[in-house]
Amino acid sequence: MTVARTRARDILDPNPWTLRPDAAALDSLQAMLRRRVTAAPVTDATGRLVGIISELDGIRMASQVWSNVIPAPRVDAVMVTVVHTARPGTAVLPLAGLIEKHRIQQVPVVDEHGVLVGVVHRAAILRAILDDLRVERPRAPRGLYLSAIDRGEPARLSSAREG
Repeated sequence: MTVARTRARDILDPNPWTLRPDAAALDSLQAMLRRRVTAAPVTDATGRLVGIISELDGIRMASQVWSNVIPAPRVDAVMVTVVHTARPGTAVLPLAGLIEKHRIQQVPVVDEHGVLVGVVHRAAILRAILDDLRVERPRAPRGLYLSAIDRGEPARLSSAREG
């Protein structure tokens, strides 16, 4: 499948590890570390996405708890509630743009009701793009470039990628 045809539904993790808003934040962060999860979607009892918590959110919160600035909070006090999401039909390149623009680890994929259906990780996007680059593509014959040079025409660098 080419990148142009690949959609979020094709590369998402359908069973991401999630947290509940009322969970203890410190325990949740410990679990994230054990599972090697860099960010976790936060869902309510119906599966609706209500936020996301990342390692960076955890660092901010844990350092404040350690300094006795705040008491140990719940996940809903630490999570980010403005979450950049995608729909199952979102193409790969817009997903890549979202991750690059917002410097996020993953994109939660939600249905029309805001229910989490999965998560697309950066590695899945990179894998899809690299797989597409490995696909055999027709190349212009080398003689095309040499004949242009023989006629004194400027070589077009973009020709090497066309085809």
